[in-house]
Amino acid sequence: MATDCSGCSLASENAALRAEVARLQREVTRLRREVAKLQKRIRRLLEVIRRVKQYALGVYKEAGKVMSKHQPRGTWSLWKGKGETAREVYNRLGRE
Repeated sequence: MATDCSGCSLASENAALRAEVARLQREVTRLRREVAKLQKRIRRLLEVIRRVKQYALGVYKEAGKVMSKHQPRGTWSLWKGKGETAREVYNRLGRE
């Protein structure tokens, strides 16, 4: 036996559900684009952090070389400060 469903609201509920699915699919697409954009930004920031760490390590090594030689007090003190600062920057970025 077939039942006439012309009086029930299944057709309109079906249409509403299909519209909701379409809206959710658009939202998922938008969110995927946003995630991709954020991942690109994260990769760029990680690269910047890597370069800053390399620079700090280079300054720290150079400070060690300068301080190992006989230098006037002012030069030695300058490089000691540079070396300590570079070491601190390197260590902090290593923990992040």
